[in-house]
Amino acid sequence: MTLSLKVEGLRFRYDPEQPYVLDGIDFSLHEGEHIVVAGRNGSGKSTLARLIAGLYEPQQGRILWSSKHIRVGYVLQHPETQMIAGTVEEEIAFGLENQGLPTELIRAGVDHALRKAGLEALRYRNPARLSGGEMQRVALASVDALDPDLWLLDEPTAYIDPLQREIWERTFRESASRKSVVRIVSDPDDLPPGDRVLLLHEGRLIAEGTLDELYRSGALEQAGMRPPRPVRLRNGQTASTGHVAQPRQQENDNSSEALDKHEPESSHYPARPALEVERLRADRKLLFGPVLRVLDGITFHAGPGERIALVGPSGSGKSTLLEVLAGLLEPVSGRVRWEDKLPSALHGRLAVTFQFPERGFFASTVLEEVMFGPLNLGVARDEARDRAMQALRDAGLGPDRFASRNPFELSMGQARRAAFAVQLALQPVAWLMDEPTAGLDEEGAERVAQLIAQESASGCVILVAGHDSDFLTATCERWIRLENGTAAYDGPALKQWRDGPPDPWPPPAVVRVWREEGRPPEQWT
Repeated sequence: MTLSLKVEGLRFRYDPEQPYVLDGIDFSLHEGEHIVVAGRNGSGKSTLARLIAGLYEPQQGRILWSSKHIRVGYVLQHPETQMIAGTVEEEIAFGLENQGLPTELIRAGVDHALRKAGLEALRYRNPARLSGGEMQRVALASVDALDPDLWLLDEPTAYIDPLQREIWERTFRESASRKSVVRIVSDPDDLPPGDRVLLLHEGRLIAEGTLDELYRSGALEQAGMRPPRPVRLRNGQTASTGHVAQPRQQENDNSSEALDKHEPESSHYPARPALEVERLRADRKLLFGPVLRVLDGITFHAGPGERIALVGPSGSGKSTLLEVLAGLLEPVSGRVRWEDKLPSALHGRLAVTFQFPERGFFASTVLEEVMFGPLNLGVARDEARDRAMQALRDAGLGPDRFASRNPFELSMGQARRAAFAVQLALQPVAWLMDEPTAGLDEEGAERVAQLIAQESASGCVILVAGHDSDFLTATCERWIRLENGTAAYDGPALKQWRDGPPDPWPPPAVVRVWREEGRPPEQWT
């Protein structure tokens, strides 16, 4: 079946009182073409995907297909919102069952999808209890099993570890040779060099072309994006792993308000505790099957102000470790102390940002969401409001634009910033961050890096779980790599790559460029 898609004069907004989220979008897609839709958080990318998928009707313009029988495989931005079944096997089978296929073909399709995605060991696991990366792989495998005519992918690898990401990138490339792909990205490092890129800015399609064409024409800069990190490194625009550029004021979600770097009153900041973790073991109870040992004898200490990256394959225990450190999950054995206190003694003082920030939202406005924590700790309403307004500014969400917004209507990147504002308003003594930059554009990631530097300077212990080697190398001087529930590596970030390749973990762009330049490891600083 020949596939073609034509979008003409597309306009859409969620609220008739608000500006259009998409305003006059025109483009076409042909069979076998791979299109990347790029832009900063809030530029309208996910809305465009929803319209293509038929979840919304355009208010103006139209979307024309070459046939009514085109199969669209849509992977949503938030993988957890795509999970509906009780087991991974049933999740993958659901789409095949809805096609009315014979039982034997469904079983064969499920088995093939599980093998291809490396998910056989998770066959009987509950998708809702998987890690973010595992959940995203299940969503991708469910769509892959349908053999769609069009892959519609919204940030499809945001939560996947680098090793699995390479596998899926290869799948996308192979699919593009015989099928069509529309892929949404916010991170310039995810922009492929040879594909056609549609560049969105404030709801408008401002340019299209290859990455090199958009870079040379200045369109990327106009959209508030930069070239991929390796390009900048080779051009000398980013000098070292520790360099974090300052957000440009015109790129802020509210350009009239710059990031406030004021130091809070010292009376608001109690002494920052050190962290001691001794022989920690923790389990997860499976919905079907035995108890799963996730952490198996983890030991480490962290001093005030120390910044530690937690890395490892999806499902290696990073999120579980953060939950135990926060007192949200009781360990089987071992010891966790913040100085001499149990995590429960620091209720409201340990900042925890989850993989999926929407899980914690419940208020009707962003301001109410951010104010709730201080109010719950007994802070007077006026002070709670002042804290919340300042926290929104520091998170890059100008109060005049975002205070009255519904938190459930924010884009993925904006929701992540709101989650940071919630924690900032609590004036915490330590931070536990789970995938803090997933789905963020570069300016948003830089704000997180600034936050880490600022809170570390005030003495907060900071642990950051994630897969972004570039970000983690730039922000965390110490790495702990988890494998099979144990700490396979605990030491300086760069040291683990000095003897490679082969590498124990995919290196950041700066290491790859240094190797290309022939720089000896002893000069890696």
